[in-house]
Amino acid sequence: MAVSTESATKHQKTEDLDKISNLPDPLICYILSFLSTKQAVATGILSNRWRLLWTSVTNLDFNDEDTEDYMGFYQFVSRILLLPNAEPIKKLRLRCGYRTSSNVNTWVCAAMERKVEQIEISSYLGRYFEFPHSLLYCKTIVVLKLSWVRIMNEPSSVHLPLLKTLHLVRVCSATYGFMRMLLSGCPVLEELVVKELELAHSSNVSIEISLPNLVKAEFGFCFWEDDNGLMLNFLEGLSNVAFLSLLFKTVESLNRYASVNDFPMFHNLAHLEVAVSNFGWQVLANLLQSSHKVEVIVIHKFTYFYSHTTPSWTSPQDVPICLSSHLRRLDFRGFEGKEYELEFARYILKNARVLKTMTICCDRVSKPKAKLHILQKLTALPRGSECQILFE
Repeated sequence: MAVSTESATKHQKTEDLDKISNLPDPLICYILSFLSTKQAVATGILSNRWRLLWTSVTNLDFNDEDTEDYMGFYQFVSRILLLPNAEPIKKLRLRCGYRTSSNVNTWVCAAMERKVEQIEISSYLGRYFEFPHSLLYCKTIVVLKLSWVRIMNEPSSVHLPLLKTLHLVRVCSATYGFMRMLLSGCPVLEELVVKELELAHSSNVSIEISLPNLVKAEFGFCFWEDDNGLMLNFLEGLSNVAFLSLLFKTVESLNRYASVNDFPMFHNLAHLEVAVSNFGWQVLANLLQSSHKVEVIVIHKFTYFYSHTTPSWTSPQDVPICLSSHLRRLDFRGFEGKEYELEFARYILKNARVLKTMTICCDRVSKPKAKLHILQKLTALPRGSECQILFE
């Protein structure tokens, strides 16, 4: 009976494999694209039909975290990228440690020869890899995401005619001139994420940034020294975005500009996210006055122990147009029921004429009685619309 059961199990596995093998090649390659490249190549042992199917997979994913044979890893990646008569690469993902990061530029050049469209490169263990300058002239790249990268030299020019998405995270030795030069060479850019880095000053700051197609931007960077207005100048060149997220470092840099007249107008902004702490409330007030069409506001409040600034909310003299005409949703994450937070909530509820929901997240308040007290205070505030107050 046991032999019969074992035989039936093997027969079932064979049938399952045959079902997949009977699928057309493009569909099998699509399935393989969700595996790491190492796993996809391993399927070549299944049968003669599968032996070379992996060579048509256009998504390549390499990760050296689980290997001790770094020379073998280098040879494996190089062999895959240099396959003769191979398909163009849709997406290349590289995750490298300190032993293989020096080979990134070679691999990027090989991928460019195969007309790569998307590249994601990251490092780990705190090891930076050198920015592959060959990428700055890639005519086929559409998505570029880099983290833990070091900038060695400012380029004299950049030409990325198809790049639509650019993410730069933990970039070392970057300068303001490099950033402006990079963005000036991305005429169709739609999404920009720059965070966890500090920009150094450079003499090359006269380059104009014009990104008419930019829709989404997320910033969490600052300058090594006093930026002398460079942060506002940078934002002005990107002021046509519809989605804007300002993280801790950028808000801290903007906090020194008290006047709303310093801020650019964001004519198309519909979704605004801002990180605040002891500081940042005046930045938020200025952004409300500079963004007439905002429909969604998300506030991320965090605790910053190294600031001696006393937090406070000062209401703008004139009610921002976005409050009276457009704001429909406000999320406040990290709400603790402090007096200045309640004053802000009071101002919004009173003046937001079309507000539908205010969602309050009190994850830092642990005691149920304290949460109930906050709820009672908020629900007692007067409202200028039929707004629902929701609690998470």
